[in-house]
Amino acid sequence: MEKNIARSEGAIMYLNLTRETFLACSDPGLHPIERIGSMWEWVIFLRIWGNWAQRQDGYNLLHNFITSNAYYCLELDAHALIQSLISCRDSENPNMFKPWCCSSQPCESCFRRARSMTSTFLTKINFSILEMLYRIRRIPFLSEAYVTVREKYNFPRERRAFEAVKNKELVCNSLPENFDIEFAVHEAFHRANATAMRLKLIKRPLDQIPPPVFPLRTSNANLSVNVHTSDEDEDDVEIDACLVETDEFTEDP
Repeated sequence: MEKNIARSEGAIMYLNLTRETFLACSDPGLHPIERIGSMWEWVIFLRIWGNWAQRQDGYNLLHNFITSNAYYCLELDAHALIQSLISCRDSENPNMFKPWCCSSQPCESCFRRARSMTSTFLTKINFSILEMLYRIRRIPFLSEAYVTVREKYNFPRERRAFEAVKNKELVCNSLPENFDIEFAVHEAFHRANATAMRLKLIKRPLDQIPPPVFPLRTSNANLSVNVHTSDEDEDDVEIDACLVETDEFTEDP
């Protein structure tokens, strides 16, 4: 698109946004810091974009921005990544940090396996809740049986599914500390600034992370992203998200 389609910068940005935010939550091969950096880069860019759209004559969030549902999903995912990472790290269970298991794909996989538990020529694909409860009990048994006897017997379907995840999954023996998380978010902020300047949404780099486009907490005008595990934690990470000055944004679309 960049080589063959003139003025396609916005479309390229949007495709990168959708791809990288999806992979940040679904790709087992990404390091935790890469996930946080990628997700927060685009969340911060969306904040810049939304603030710009609100300040332009003839532009508004309804027609010149992503939907509020899509925006809230990205904001909540970005915050949830940090909170779940800290929870797994402080509970000393780093291998439990598996955000790709928190999507609809594992559910769909479960239903596919339940539907496969039929006779060879049966075409029925739907079943009652009671039938589903009976089949769910068999799914863990199949997985455990495969792990137990895979050296002796061949289960092609189970082997393919097991190896597909195992070969791609990144095993983390430790998760990053708060300082590393803070640094990753600030690096993402600088990359978002660069993208916004390239698309002429801002004249010069912003000094602070802008607030959410749609407020996450209606009682606060300003938002702070606090990364902490307890009230006594002295290593809290606080990322100020003060309101951005109006003259930082360009006047023309």
